[in-house]
Amino acid sequence: MLDSDLDYCAICESFVAACPRCTAAIVLDVSDAGGAVSVGHVRGHGARPDLECHQHLSVPSLFTAFTSVGPVLCYRGRAWLPGARATGFPARGADLIQLARLARDTDPGTRRTAVALIRVAGRNDPGQAAGPLLQALHDDDSGVALAAVSALVELAPDAARSELDTIVPLAVRAGAAAELTALGAPAVRVAVGLLGDGGPLSAA
Repeated sequence: MLDSDLDYCAICESFVAACPRCTAAIVLDVSDAGGAVSVGHVRGHGARPDLECHQHLSVPSLFTAFTSVGPVLCYRGRAWLPGARATGFPARGADLIQLARLARDTDPGTRRTAVALIRVAGRNDPGQAAGPLLQALHDDDSGVALAAVSALVELAPDAARSELDTIVPLAVRAGAAAELTALGAPAVRVAVGLLGDGGPLSAA
């Protein structure tokens, strides 16, 4: 079922897929913590769907994340976007190789979405995610570059520290103090050098 088309039901915070056997709708309620997933057929509508054949499963490699591009479902390094947001992205889930290619698309919106998904799917393989994120640091679109900064700091901090001359100016312009703090004293020193003695970071 994870390789089927998935949609997202905003009312009940659930992903919805068609049952491969009976074509009825199946709801996946995925906990953001612990990887717990509840699965069942939809019988009705409401604030929470009425489920039959309800099961509670523990799937550690399956999780949801709420990102700048909306909710994302991820399983073993493959990410799904819900509904219309998935336009231009593989319906059967995008893996890191596909996302790296989409992060070089001509459309900046597609690139921003791809970088946001790399941040989620990259938890499965941070080493593979680092390459396209390092490339995205130099994107002409500041939104893409800043998304790459946040993703690198989370997934590959050592790789991020190797690019302080690129990352720190981006973070300073965006006021991304959390990313600077996460990168430690070397990043703060570079930031202070950019801002001068009277800058806000030197007074903190």
